[in-house]
Amino acid sequence: MEELKEIARGPIDVLIVGSGSREHALLWKFAQSEMVGEIHMAPGNGGTIGHNVGIQADDIRGLSEFARDTGCITVVGPDRPLELGIVDYFMERGLPIFGPTRNQAMIEWSKIHSKETMRELGIPTAQWTWFTDKDPRRAMQHASLRGGNVVVKADGLADGKGVYVCSSVEESNAAINAVLVEKKFGRAGERMLIEEKLVGRELSVFALCNGIDAVYLGSAVDYKRLLDGDRGPNTGGMGSYSPVGWAGDELISWIMQRMVIPTVRHTRFSGFLYLGLMITENGPMLIEYNARFGDPEAQAIMPRLNIDLLAEVDAIARGEIRAFHRYGNIFNNLGSCCVVLTSEGYARELGGAQRRIHGIEEAQGDALIFHAGTTRSDGELFAEPGKRVMSIVGVGSDASDARARAYAAAEKISFEGMHYRKEIGVQRTRVKA
Repeated sequence: MEELKEIARGPIDVLIVGSGSREHALLWKFAQSEMVGEIHMAPGNGGTIGHNVGIQADDIRGLSEFARDTGCITVVGPDRPLELGIVDYFMERGLPIFGPTRNQAMIEWSKIHSKETMRELGIPTAQWTWFTDKDPRRAMQHASLRGGNVVVKADGLADGKGVYVCSSVEESNAAINAVLVEKKFGRAGERMLIEEKLVGRELSVFALCNGIDAVYLGSAVDYKRLLDGDRGPNTGGMGSYSPVGWAGDELISWIMQRMVIPTVRHTRFSGFLYLGLMITENGPMLIEYNARFGDPEAQAIMPRLNIDLLAEVDAIARGEIRAFHRYGNIFNNLGSCCVVLTSEGYARELGGAQRRIHGIEEAQGDALIFHAGTTRSDGELFAEPGKRVMSIVGVGSDASDARARAYAAAEKISFEGMHYRKEIGVQRTRVKA
C-alpha cells in the first residue's frame, strides 16, 4: 500500500452515484481510507442521511455540475448511468470518474453483444441464439425443439428481472411472449436471447480493472430467486456469501487469466468487472458480464477487503494507467453472509405503502446494515414498497458464524410485509441456470 499512497491524492472527496445497498457498502469501505475527505451519495437513501445529494442517478448533467463544483471524484454504482454514457460525459469535461465508458459497459447492457464478445475471445459459454420482436413465433419454435428447457433473456437492462429459467414449452412460450409481444421490458426487449440451460455451481467473480490490467477482488455466491429453494421469480438478488470455499486458487487463477484479462485488454475495460459463471462438469462457463460491482455481492465482499479501495479507485479515476501492485494479502480471514430484506410486492409488481421499520438499533450490534429502499420522515425510518429495503451482513470467524450473525440481526428487524430468504449461506450443490 505504501507505493500507492505516494501517488494518491488526499484528502479525496467522493461522489457515489446510486441509492442501493451496494453504494452504501462502497461508502462504508471508502470511509475507512486514511485519505478520505467528504463522501456524498446521489441520491442516497434513508441510511446514508447526512451524505445525500438531491440528484438522481440518471441526471448526468446535474451530477457533473456537482462534481465540478466540489472537486469530487465520481464512482458509479448502478448500470443505467453507465448505459447512458455518464463516464464519457465526465471525461469529455475533464472530470475524474471511475467506471467504464458506454461502449465498454455494452458487455452488460446488451446480452447479445456480451455473447459476441465471448465468442470472439474464445471464452466458454452456453450455446445461444437471438431473436427480434418481429420473430416471436420463430423463437417459440426454437425453444420448443429443446422441450422449452432453455433460458430466455431480454437483451437490454431490466433491473435483474429480464431472465426466465424455463423447464417446459409452456414456460418458454410465456417468457418469449412477455419479452417480445407484451414488451414487458420496453426497448430492453426489442431483441431477446435464448440459450441452453447449464447445470453446475453458480459463482460470481469480481475484478478491479484499469484498461490494461486487473486484480482479483473476490468471489461470492448470489441467490437470485425470490423464495427459498430457488423458487419464484428472478430478482436483483436476495443474498450472498463470501468467500466461496469450493472455489480454490487454481479455479480463480484460470478465470482471471482466461476470461478476465482477455476481456479487459479486448475492451480496454476500466472499473469494477463482474463475471457470472456456472462451474460445470466441463469447466467454467461464463453466463454474463456486469460492468459494475454486484448487488448483493458487494455487501458481502467489502468487509473482507484489506486494501485501501478508495486509493485504487482514485488512481484509476484520475488516469493512472499502470500495472497493479500485487498485494500479498488482499483479504482478511473473515467470512460474510448477506441477507436482503424486501418489502411488500418486491419482484411481483404489486402495490403497497411505506411501512415503518422497527428494530434497527437492536440489530446493529450483530451485523452491518446497508440500506437501499429506505426513507426518513420526521425522524422515523420507513421501507419503500416493492423494493429491496436493506442488506444485513453478518461478519464472522467462518461461514457458519457469519450466517448466524446475519440472521440474528434480521430477526430483530420488522416492518409490515417484510420478506427474506431463510437459507442464504447454505452451501449449495448443483443448480441450473
